[in-house]
Amino acid sequence: MADDLGHACDRGPVKPVEIEAAPLRSVRRRWSPRVMKRLFQMGDCLALGLAALMTDQLVARGTAGVFLISALPLALMLVWALQDGLPRPSQRYLLRAATAAVAPALGLLVSLPLAGLAPVPLVTVTAWAVFASGLMMLTHLVWGLIVQRGQERGRLMANILIVGATPTAITLIERSWQDKTFRVLGVFDDREARVGREVLGIPVLGRARDLVGHELLPFVDHVLVTVPPTASARIAELVQQFAAVPNPIGLLL
Repeated sequence: MADDLGHACDRGPVKPVEIEAAPLRSVRRRWSPRVMKRLFQMGDCLALGLAALMTDQLVARGTAGVFLISALPLALMLVWALQDGLPRPSQRYLLRAATAAVAPALGLLVSLPLAGLAPVPLVTVTAWAVFASGLMMLTHLVWGLIVQRGQERGRLMANILIVGATPTAITLIERSWQDKTFRVLGVFDDREARVGREVLGIPVLGRARDLVGHELLPFVDHVLVTVPPTASARIAELVQQFAAVPNPIGLLL
């Protein structure tokens, strides 16, 4: 998770967008992104399996076995390889999923004859392209809407607490305005007089020691320490201080 957020910070600042605040839910009451991804992949298998069945029965009449047995797993692997996080209902994402489902069939159209196997009729490849791309766009639209709804309800949104009001923390907060996969609930910093009550609208909840036993911890997925890497003594002090915190703690340098 910290690695993903680090990559997000590298993209640079963005302008804030107006989004409705998602309900605050405890970690146990939220959906696991890993489990959701596996469920969506199972749905992809069923969708492309249906595309293969429709191609075989409606067009090829049982003569495209080698082609379909090869195209189906290749299409699944390419669709999953091109996924960037959870599905989302955007035109670019849906077109990428559809293209990934069709591309292996075009490769097989050329490669099977070169391997000495019977060529695949163009009508069979066309039928697969239509069925596979259509079903991929439809199912991934459904997956994307499920993810979007889950994020709006706070079921698929990671909650973050930040220790240290540093430039890295500010960049992370800016990214959270647009990236609905996570949100920053608060900042802890020992320089209360200098930092103020808020950092870009995110409340400063107290000093670093106030994190231990804070009432928000049951709702938090990760605590990220953004102290500069040169402050090694301070980092060691914070690690020891947070030993009693049950939440995962990461360094974002």
